[in-house]
Amino acid sequence: MKLFYGIAFIALMLVGVKLSNIITKRFRINRWLLALSAPLVIMVPMIVFDIKNPWILNLLIVIFSIMCIMFFEISKGIMEKREKELKKYRK
Repeated sequence: MKLFYGIAFIALMLVGVKLSNIITKRFRINRWLLALSAPLVIMVPMIVFDIKNPWILNLLIVIFSIMCIMFFEISKGIMEKREKELKKYRK
């Protein structure tokens, strides 16, 4: 079972990175809005609805994880862009 969880975790990371790259090419997303809304994906349904089904909770956790991965991928892209601009000015 641990092997399954390990493979699922790696797949979640890879899907999150790929999805982040696809979405950021098509849309301009505010990374701070994404970071602040990610925990709300789990908190609001837990407060408003009495969630007892573990499948729904697991789905919310996957959505939360993908949103967090997107935040870090967008941040990485911004840092790489700034580094390229700095290299232009240093030459």
